[in-house]
Amino acid sequence: MLRATAALLSGALIPVGVPAAADAAVAHVAAEAPRPLSVQELDLSDAAVAAEPEAEPGAGTEPEAGTEPEAEGSQARAFAAPVEADVVTQELDTDDFSVLGVTWDAGPTGVTVDYRVRVDGQWTEWQQTEGGDVAADDDRAESGLDDARDGTDPIVAMGADGLQLRADAEEGTVTGLKALLIDPGVQAADATTLASVPVPGAPPIIDRAGWGADESLRTCSPDLSTTVRAAAVHHTASSNSYGTADVPALIRGFYAYHTRPEASGGRGWCDLGYNFLVDKFGRVFEGRAGGVTATVVGVHTGGFNSQTFGVAAIGEYGAAAVPDALVQSLTALIAWKFSIHGIRAGVDVSMVSGGGASRFPAGTVVSMSTIFGHRDAQSTSCPGQNLYNLLPYMRTRVAELANAAVDVSPRGAWDRVTTGSGSFTVTGWALDPQTPDPIVVEVRAAGGLSTVLANQPRPDVAAAYPGLGDRHGFTLEVPIASGTWPVCLAAVNVADGTNVSLGCRTVTVRNAAPIGVVDSVSVTATGIVVVGWTLDPDTSVSTQAHIYVNGVGVAVAADLPRPDIAAAYGKGERHGFRHERTLPPGEHEVCTFGTDAGSGPATLLDCRRVVVGPVVPRTAPVGSIDVLSATNSSITVAGWTFDPDTPGPTQAHIYIDGVGVALMADRSRPDVGAAFRRDSRTGYSHTAAATPGSHTVCVYGINTGPGDNTLLGCRTVVVPDVPPIGVVDRVVADNSGFTVSGWTLDPDTPNQPTQVHVYVDGAVTGLRADRSRPDVAAAYGSGAARGFTHRVDTRPGPHTLCVYAINTAAGPHTLLQCRTVVVPDRPPMGVVDAVTAAPGSVTVRGWAFDPDTPRSAVAVHVYVDGVGTAVVADRLRPDVDAVHGVGDRHGLVATLPASSGRRQVCTFAINTAAGDNTLLDCRWVQVP
Repeated sequence: MLRATAALLSGALIPVGVPAAADAAVAHVAAEAPRPLSVQELDLSDAAVAAEPEAEPGAGTEPEAGTEPEAEGSQARAFAAPVEADVVTQELDTDDFSVLGVTWDAGPTGVTVDYRVRVDGQWTEWQQTEGGDVAADDDRAESGLDDARDGTDPIVAMGADGLQLRADAEEGTVTGLKALLIDPGVQAADATTLASVPVPGAPPIIDRAGWGADESLRTCSPDLSTTVRAAAVHHTASSNSYGTADVPALIRGFYAYHTRPEASGGRGWCDLGYNFLVDKFGRVFEGRAGGVTATVVGVHTGGFNSQTFGVAAIGEYGAAAVPDALVQSLTALIAWKFSIHGIRAGVDVSMVSGGGASRFPAGTVVSMSTIFGHRDAQSTSCPGQNLYNLLPYMRTRVAELANAAVDVSPRGAWDRVTTGSGSFTVTGWALDPQTPDPIVVEVRAAGGLSTVLANQPRPDVAAAYPGLGDRHGFTLEVPIASGTWPVCLAAVNVADGTNVSLGCRTVTVRNAAPIGVVDSVSVTATGIVVVGWTLDPDTSVSTQAHIYVNGVGVAVAADLPRPDIAAAYGKGERHGFRHERTLPPGEHEVCTFGTDAGSGPATLLDCRRVVVGPVVPRTAPVGSIDVLSATNSSITVAGWTFDPDTPGPTQAHIYIDGVGVALMADRSRPDVGAAFRRDSRTGYSHTAAATPGSHTVCVYGINTGPGDNTLLGCRTVVVPDVPPIGVVDRVVADNSGFTVSGWTLDPDTPNQPTQVHVYVDGAVTGLRADRSRPDVAAAYGSGAARGFTHRVDTRPGPHTLCVYAINTAAGPHTLLQCRTVVVPDRPPMGVVDAVTAAPGSVTVRGWAFDPDTPRSAVAVHVYVDGVGTAVVADRLRPDVDAVHGVGDRHGLVATLPASSGRRQVCTFAINTAAGDNTLLDCRWVQVP
């Protein structure tokens, strides 16, 4: 059974294909010559508030075959009577457009925009749309790009060439009104049947090239997320009167509106806000770039963008019926995404609001279904009432398609990523619940694929997954060029499930600076000889030394054999250099730089003064190490040095465990200047990353002339690493989950909040222990931001809870507690309103729901003389929602066959957990 489910996920989640009715729509585009996208920006800031003409009747044109009439729904509804408003425009002649966006200065709330357009010389009826409350989360790359203005979602207005607007706010006044009129143009591909790009296991998806995305409109890079926890369902609102050939252009229009800067009337985002779009014909389109399989953060559900993927149904579904092809494609797409991200359908999940435009302030813990509507997170009617009413069905269907495979697919966590010179290192764990054997983790970056076997000991994982052993940890160093790269991890399935994403992060690898040493600057009778070595840690190829004498430079190849350098650095031996220069008698400044193999800056290796000709007595450098300190991740050394023979700053060379760095001692030290009556620029300070343990630090004052350098000191410093400490104070369970709270601190960073990882049945959530705990501060002399509280909404029954305090350095984490928490189960409830009989059948009417999963439809079993039939209580019952606040899809209507005579009819509501079912009614009826 599980293998059948896995097969379904790997290749059979295929939505309905493009209908044959598309041919007519294609034909009319084929007749048009290619035309580029064009945008008209209307600044309506000075529009007068004036009397308005009554709406003229619509043109009454016949829609294209296969399309639906305009909807009068919750986000776009027709009306004729003029209303008072903050801004009212005149009837405006415009360029041709098919996508409209309206924006205004941020500030007023409850903004509505009424609009009508002119098509084929006739003005449409007035339509109304809400102000879109979509924005980037506060802690994301796009935060701040859309703060100055608010706006509508993109509005579809096919074939329009005129516009009239009025805008009004419930609180405040609408100012700075702008309209962006977009003609997406015509591309040759619009007139063809769009081909989907094959993605293993996914439904057919038309990529960005398929709908003609202009990638130059993307002016910034969106964030990536390590966790996807739910799907947010949207609609684009307004017109449904589009044909198949219109859709690519419409998406190009949405894209242009989303990416255009705020000051120019757009939303100012990096890319299209939605991760996917689905048209009414059931075709799936890639939205935001790179997000088909990767965890690309969109802008679609303020506060929850980074924890969800957003899918938009193209059209308005407040009043219009939702086509079955659209529903089936939405379901197939979400089921596939849930399978590769390890998400179960039909359950609720806790998410922390990221702020932005959410109606939940940043930091608020919110419980929502893993498939939720936009309106559940924000003050909007999106995705339209009719599509919203179908979400219970979609949850049930996605659960049927994906949950069995999710339960047997790999799981894991990406604990951290660190960067080094020319590489990054990922650390985490992964396992397949069907085997105790280690599994493979894939790491994708810069177009390359690396793999690692997760076989390192992880006792914390063993505690969370009893019976599977502890060999599930992984650490992998991946060589990569300097730059900023998206990095994605996936756990590779070995049995009945599917590969599962462990998330993506943006990793910046910085170019390592060149290193080297000038071994000697020898003076000859006629000049100097400079000998040394230099290399770029990012490569093994030979580089150059640039040698300047009195400011005049020459490039010297550093390609002479140096076996000692090969042994010390493992970068080959061709890194030595020797340079001879003829110089006139006198004092000369000689400075040597190691150059970068790429475009990075050169490193000053040495700068000294030499005398050619008669030897002038020299004085050795002097100096001191004043400070040598360590945190749990770094070492800092500071002091002063100078060469008495040189009036200005000189160099200090600092070696930590034999690895040296040269820096100018040019920091101001007035005390040294006063004591020695010289230039006060003699100070140096250097901080280097370091692992816990003992380290040797040596500092040299560098001679500017031919004399010896001075060892200022060699000392030992210990980088501490004390394991974190903490306590789980309380675990309180109720019938929908439990709350865990406590405190933790890392003694190595006593004034900084640390991380806590909470594992529930093996699923990990990371959170900051930054809540105020003055009792901890008083007891340990630390900061008060040490507490944590985490709410877990989960199904009834026993659950394994493990809490770890995370080390701020590279040392081990601390297990604070591992225990079993039992979530009590509430039985289902409901009422049988009536049982009626007709010839050959009985009909049961009523309602039922499970308080533990109030937003999901429950199963009901109806027995006629002991013979049972399973049905689902998912009919519309707004009265139940009004009384219990559990949604309106809990009604029961079931007609069952029954022979004539006196029959016993018993009805049970089925528990969604492991608890008892509820007998709603048992009665006798007479069947004619």
